[in-house]
Amino acid sequence: MNAKKIMGAVLVALLAVALFVGAGAAVPTYFVYEDLGTGMDGAYTDKDGKNTIQIVNGYITGDNIVEGLYGYDEAASNSGFYVMYPDAQISATNNGMSIIGGAVPDNGVVTFAIESYANGVTPAIVFTSPDGVKTTVLNGYTEVSSSSMGSYPLTTTVGSETFTAAPGEWTMQAYFGSEVGTTLKADTPQKYQFGTTVYKFTVVDTDKSISISADSVIKGNTFMVTVSGYPGVGVKLFSEDEDAAGIVAVAGQLGVVKAGANDNLADGYYVNIGEDGKKTVAFTAAEDGKFTIKAQFYNGAYTTGATLTEDGSAKTAKVTIIEGAITAEAGADFYYLGNDVTISGTNTESKNVWFYIKGSNVPFMKLMDGTDHIKEAVKSDKTWEAKIKGDVFKNYDAGTYTIYAVAEEIAPMIDLLSDTTYASVAVALKQPFLTAELSSSVVAQDSKLTISGTAEAAEKVMYYVFGNNKFASGFLPVDDDGTFEKEITIYAKDYATGQYFVVIQHPMYDTVFNIGPLYYNQSSGLYKFISEDPAAVTVGNKGKAEIVLNTTASYDSVKPAAKGNVLFNTLERQSSNAAEALCQALDTQNIDDLYVKATFVVAQPTATINPVDDVAKGAKLVVSGTSNMAPGTIVTVEMLSTAFAAIPKESVNSASFIT
Repeated sequence: MNAKKIMGAVLVALLAVALFVGAGAAVPTYFVYEDLGTGMDGAYTDKDGKNTIQIVNGYITGDNIVEGLYGYDEAASNSGFYVMYPDAQISATNNGMSIIGGAVPDNGVVTFAIESYANGVTPAIVFTSPDGVKTTVLNGYTEVSSSSMGSYPLTTTVGSETFTAAPGEWTMQAYFGSEVGTTLKADTPQKYQFGTTVYKFTVVDTDKSISISADSVIKGNTFMVTVSGYPGVGVKLFSEDEDAAGIVAVAGQLGVVKAGANDNLADGYYVNIGEDGKKTVAFTAAEDGKFTIKAQFYNGAYTTGATLTEDGSAKTAKVTIIEGAITAEAGADFYYLGNDVTISGTNTESKNVWFYIKGSNVPFMKLMDGTDHIKEAVKSDKTWEAKIKGDVFKNYDAGTYTIYAVAEEIAPMIDLLSDTTYASVAVALKQPFLTAELSSSVVAQDSKLTISGTAEAAEKVMYYVFGNNKFASGFLPVDDDGTFEKEITIYAKDYATGQYFVVIQHPMYDTVFNIGPLYYNQSSGLYKFISEDPAAVTVGNKGKAEIVLNTTASYDSVKPAAKGNVLFNTLERQSSNAAEALCQALDTQNIDDLYVKATFVVAQPTATINPVDDVAKGAKLVVSGTSNMAPGTIVTVEMLSTAFAAIPKESVNSASFIT
């Protein structure tokens, strides 16, 4: 709450007391810690009957006293008294205008007055300077005395020395300390010796000056020009330097009016000094160089059409506008075609970074995302980071390219780079690769088979399984590190014993699978895209799967598939022939997909045991063998004795077993 609002709240409270006791009633106000005389001793309740105070030896003392009307008698029109902590109303004016909550020039004359809320308790005014010093001397020389309130100059000259109130925010409070002759208790806590209301005002330095927020400013960035002086006077800001027309005030600033036909610092701007003795104007510069900005002060305020008279003074300040800079670096040593490319850096020249590219048989050109020229906004800390989608490079061959980060959009001519600010970075684009392996070449029925490998620059790969009267397919998701893994259960009901062929397919540069299976729906007459993890397709419905080729887009965009797009129906090919036909189709140069092929054999679960030599009693018996069952399968070894006849006591005790 500001000083005016606080003072208003106190006055409202006092007015409320007057209303309680009736118009014209003279209700006294007593301060906590004021000497009231022992005749007042006793307990008093407030008007609402909620709070009680004690007057002991003529004093109301303590913290948390509830201010209000006490000792009120409804039968008596002017009974009771108002209790409050020590405070007073302070007024301060300059040329008849209040400075409280406002400003006053340092060469002004301020008239102070103070009125205590309690009769007979006269306080002084204590000031707190902008440096935090409490004092009764405002201008450093003349004391503001409680006994002679009146007008005090903020600047006074004594002999050859001038004393001036320090510029900045001042506060003032009523002061009730014993040294100023008040009637508060001698041991009143210090916090109650100061009035509860704090009044504020600002002393304005009227010395004429001009300052710029920085000695050097990067071209295109905003900088501040501040002029100081007597509040309300007009100032013209301008520059006579070459290229000053490239320095322009930021649009929309209140109180900034162009002084000539053109909106730039060559023609200049009019401003008025504010109440706080300052006016700050924001500028941007489109030209680099060294500039002197001049502030011409006038005798009056600028108004539309006004004729201004120079006051004979002018101030200057210098600023250097320098070229900005851009840095750029790639987030990795190389990228696989199809992966997003990350480039980051700094830009102190402009608000955006525009991207261009050049490489072997690729002329200097805009880097485009479809029909959009790629750009990236610069953050407030002057850094930027661009993640260029892998699709942008789908038509580029593997190789090393130079990507240019440019401060502005230019025509696609490399010669124009010399006229702007830019940075370049070499980005190596490599061909993605695919590796895949099976966890075992022989898999027992009802065991698990793991397909794993690495597929750079792909979100997923596709797998195919071909066998006698068998076809299955699905997607394998690729993790962020480029690896994939899929565990398939080889159920005996779905996988008969025999040889199976596996093909793993990578979508490559264009990120789409140009070949894949579509399942024919006999009821709708349409082809349907496979689910992410389809059920095994057995001989009963194996004929629904047709392997489809699309050289220009994803295979599943062919719905229903034109006959020319169908490579073969899985029912019409033997398993090995179907796998080979798929691989030959993937080998065509008309598409970019890669593949890896492998085989595994499904067998009935078997276990063999290696021969066990005779062992002496007490020695370790080692039983070992082999199995085509999955790792972790429990193998039970049972030992049976070959002899159950009684053995004479005198014979050597021995036993023979078979398993």
